[in-house]
Amino acid sequence: NSSFQKVQVILTVIFILAMLIFGFGGVINMKPELHDDLFPKGMDGFFTVVALASFSWGGVIAIAEVAGEVKNPKRNIPLSIIISMAIIASLYLLQTFALTSNLLWSDAASIGPTAILVAASKFLPVWAVNFIAIGALLAMATSINALIMMATREVYAWSNDQLIPSVFKRINPKYKTPEAAILLIMILSIIGVLFAADIDKYAIIVVFALMVVQFLGATAIFLMPKKAPEIYKKAQIHFSPFWRWFTWIGSMIMFLGIFIFAL
Repeated sequence: NSSFQKVQVILTVIFILAMLIFGFGGVINMKPELHDDLFPKGMDGFFTVVALASFSWGGVIAIAEVAGEVKNPKRNIPLSIIISMAIIASLYLLQTFALTSNLLWSDAASIGPTAILVAASKFLPVWAVNFIAIGALLAMATSINALIMMATREVYAWSNDQLIPSVFKRINPKYKTPEAAILLIMILSIIGVLFAADIDKYAIIVVFALMVVQFLGATAIFLMPKKAPEIYKKAQIHFSPFWRWFTWIGSMIMFLGIFIFAL
């Protein structure tokens, strides 16, 4: 609803401002000698970061999940995905470059999750460092909000298609939201928090789960023209045979890669 959208926009703006402050501040005060060795411990760390960073792209996937609630989805969904990916990629590259330009990689590893704040304190005032800390928390909140929104829509769709009990398609009469689906996802989220695992383990699990869903979705799109032509004809966006093959094969390769890495 509109209130959720406004909160999400405010959180996102604060997050972007925090990343820009740290990014540009780090670039201005960079120490070139810290970039002498790009992969000091080999490529293992790089692939680990790729898998973990995939968690942060969950919000991009959520854009497609809410296509039914978007005006002119044929135009706005692809445009939103392209713009979002460009912004996220630029901000993440800027932040990573700023961090590695002001803090030795081994020092960052020993410090842990607060390494960015330590690096920021080298060239920014205290209020700016605190703002970056708040921005980091809000960044996680926006990703979690997007994933919860996506998950509840999935549950609602499954219930609407009679794959799970019909109670999960119940809509709140006041807020017009799928309240039973939201309650289910909230309970599952609480159970996950109670396990109190490290964030990297949660990230791997979430990425793996998302890949399963996306692989099944790619398979459904691949088969839909023949298996459900009446539904495919109603879709506003149609993929050519080439892109259906490309998406299905690409999803399968990514799924297998992440599965092997997770093991």
